[in-house]
Amino acid sequence: MKRIVRLMLVLAIVAAAMSVAASAVAVSDTTAVSICHVDGTSANFDGSWGFGNSGAHTVSITTNGNAVSGVWTPPVRPPFSGVLVDGCTVRMSFPDDPGVYLGTLVGVCEIQWSFKNSVQTDPNNFWTGDGCEMPLLTITVHKDIVGTPPGDQAFQVRVDCVHDDATVFGETQTISWDAQLGTFSPSDANAVFTPPTRVGGTSDDVTCTVGEIDTAGATSHTISCTEETAPAVCDSTTGAVTIPYDEAGAADITVTNNYLVTPTTPVVPAPAPTPVVAAARFTG
Repeated sequence: MKRIVRLMLVLAIVAAAMSVAASAVAVSDTTAVSICHVDGTSANFDGSWGFGNSGAHTVSITTNGNAVSGVWTPPVRPPFSGVLVDGCTVRMSFPDDPGVYLGTLVGVCEIQWSFKNSVQTDPNNFWTGDGCEMPLLTITVHKDIVGTPPGDQAFQVRVDCVHDDATVFGETQTISWDAQLGTFSPSDANAVFTPPTRVGGTSDDVTCTVGEIDTAGATSHTISCTEETAPAVCDSTTGAVTIPYDEAGAADITVTNNYLVTPTTPVVPAPAPTPVVAAARFTG
């Protein structure tokens, strides 16, 4: 009886070991994938990368099997390392920022990072591959006024962009009005915004909304689309511009502030003085 119990115990231990070994093989097979197929082509983490749309390529990544390492140039931060989860995802650790970030190849030219210790995507944290031009949506907002503004004004024009329910761009610019000179600054009264469109995931359009956060005492203001370059689409009703992910386009929008017309009092010239005639003198 003791022999049977002992044999059953040995068999149970062997079965458990085989199960662990099988699990290890399964994980190894998964992480052994080093090529990511995206956008109809192959992509990988090897190479130089920069931050977002800055164009400053300061990170060099090297893969060796499932191991990933990276260095900064110049070495402003310590080297970092990680491991491939699969060909499209890396689990990365940075010594000066303890925690784990997930980096995902969402295109040949972009690594999209998660928030620290989270699987949730951080739409404002992405790296662009060296030599990859970031597609931009160029929004030109022109300022116009009708009526008479009450003195000098500073118009605050803002553009906010959303992709996959997350804010991926937000910027405010000022267009000023000099009441005495009757001129704008900048002189063309334009504010130009260039939000990138290769941000976040790859689904849905990027939607940018144009607005004015300071109407400078206007009685009303209107937003109208004056021109658009496909595939960008501009909607005057909502003041929104939409464009597909990873595409370049443009839209021109005019924001008009309406003021009451201040009547001017006509200047009446003063009457000419009456000439003084000297009395005649008899000199005979």
